[in-house]
Amino acid sequence: MKRAITSAMAISALAGGLLAGNVGTASAARFDWMVKNTATGKCLEGTPSFTVHAVTMVRCNAKSPYQRFAPVAGKLVLVFGSRDVGICVGVQGKPDGPYPREVVTVNCSDKNYDVRTVVSTSKNSPIGFGEAPCVLGHYGAADTFPSCYVREGNNTKWSLT
Repeated sequence: MKRAITSAMAISALAGGLLAGNVGTASAARFDWMVKNTATGKCLEGTPSFTVHAVTMVRCNAKSPYQRFAPVAGKLVLVFGSRDVGICVGVQGKPDGPYPREVVTVNCSDKNYDVRTVVSTSKNSPIGFGEAPCVLGHYGAADTFPSCYVREGNNTKWSLT
């Protein structure tokens, strides 16, 4: 119970210092971003499919259409050609203890996944999932997949570049 309260307080604290919701619009100067882990230097890469696929961590490539995301209406969406295509970054259900959970791309309307995120455009900031509650993280440079962790750590900081 103490862990759940501590986690909820951490996520609430995150929300206090971050932007929730729509950071960019099609008419704004910047709509799509690469999401780079500041500890490992790798970027999130999504899959453009409405079925569930694991998000991967790869070398950042500004030309890759699979590494473009945007915070829109409280969700982190995959973007193609400056368009929100209805595919979100999400995690399944609520955490079971301190165990990290898989991060996926999924149809934004899939009710089995928590796609509500708290994202900041400030460098070296955490990305939190609302209902989970957990923060997006990357274990290390050799790791291929991000996870959602109950607690913040060195590898749970991200920059939108």
